[in-house]
Amino acid sequence: MRNLSVIFIVVCAWLWPICGLAQTPMGIPPEIMRRLSLSYDLNTLYPKDLDGVNFSGFGVGYAMDFPVSDNRPVYVGAGIDFRFVFRTKTYSQTEQYNLVNIKQRTSFIHMNVPVNVGYIFPLGGGVSVMPYAGLTFRVQLYGHNRNRISSCDSRDVDLDAVLDEMELGPADGNLFSEKDYGSAHLRRFQLGWQTGARVQYRRVSFQIEYGADIVKLHKNLGGGNLLLSVGYTL
Repeated sequence: MRNLSVIFIVVCAWLWPICGLAQTPMGIPPEIMRRLSLSYDLNTLYPKDLDGVNFSGFGVGYAMDFPVSDNRPVYVGAGIDFRFVFRTKTYSQTEQYNLVNIKQRTSFIHMNVPVNVGYIFPLGGGVSVMPYAGLTFRVQLYGHNRNRISSCDSRDVDLDAVLDEMELGPADGNLFSEKDYGSAHLRRFQLGWQTGARVQYRRVSFQIEYGADIVKLHKNLGGGNLLLSVGYTL
């Protein structure tokens, strides 16, 4: 709760001088704006005391921006999006067998509910820019590890024995299952913060956003993500 309070104060402090200086320009829509978007998501997880692990994928979303002032283009935005991110890595084991390569594919599907506060700056010619900041509530719908032998120098290889020795988990594992991963299993629910900017040209928009976890996937596993999106205002 202390982290949430700090973030709320920072967001308010960032928006306050903007709201106090700017006046509503002509051409800013006073009505609710509805938007569909398609995104590229670069998600990085940070294991404790290790380098970051990168996932990449895509997302689809729907958002609404609500005007909250009659004389300033201040908006509160809320929406929902689904993101699909993946990572493939090959691990090698050479102690017991001559050579065994394990190909691991990790997949996540998560649902995000972002809430943002933003301010529109018109640039003319139908172009405007909206910087924003806010919080995201995340539900991890799916997380799966798939381990398979990609190559080996021996015909008689016990996959489970190799995985156990390399500490890679089961051949097919639910990342949120305590049965599959013990105390290393991940959380289903998360909270994060984000800040970004959206450039709007008539009905088409381009958006860049960076966010990070407040509530981590695991106590030893934090994360952040860079989101690049293209949208269409309905």
